[in-house]
Amino acid sequence: MIAALDTRPLRNRRAYERVRCAIPLHYAGEMGPPQDALMKDLSAGGVCFRAMDFLPIDSWLKIDFALPPLHEAFSMVGKVVWVREVPHLNRHEVGVQFVEISDQEKRHIQKYVDDRLLH
Repeated sequence: MIAALDTRPLRNRRAYERVRCAIPLHYAGEMGPPQDALMKDLSAGGVCFRAMDFLPIDSWLKIDFALPPLHEAFSMVGKVVWVREVPHLNRHEVGVQFVEISDQEKRHIQKYVDDRLLH
């Protein structure tokens, strides 16, 4: 007997929709100097970006960026929740969960994400 394939979509573990983007950001760790990076994706719950240096899981970062088209500035604190090496680029992809974010900031980021998902 051949079993039927389950074609139901996999459940997304993320609480927020995310969108791919290439927005510059600045981050600073607990001990290191501020660094520049480029976002890979963004959601109201966090951000993924590529970093030159390894960032330990559970480390805290201050993250600053501006969302187009109005270049609204955001400054928040996040916690590194995962890190993946990107060997061919000599970089690390870093997943950061926002831990200090106002409801207003969250709504603005969600609106940015929603607008990009509609286009």
